[in-house]
Amino acid sequence: MTKAEVYSRVASILCTLAETNGAPESTLYIFCDMDMHKWQSLRGILVGAGYVDIKGNYVRLTSIGLDTAAKLEAAIKKH
Repeated sequence: MTKAEVYSRVASILCTLAETNGAPESTLYIFCDMDMHKWQSLRGILVGAGYVDIKGNYVRLTSIGLDTAAKLEAAIKKH
């Protein structure tokens, strides 16, 4: 994945999880074109940055993730 693709997918995942209050990992794997390497890379970024918690294969935003998603949404609304 290019940097732009990583940034885009991370932003999309954060904003989607903020709207849905979480999602199964399988849904996010599908979002990654059913490419396990892509999902594992993004999973590592999201968990490592403290944006998400994963329990029982269910992904939810942390307070940091919620704050970041809100900032992304605000930036998107400006344009």
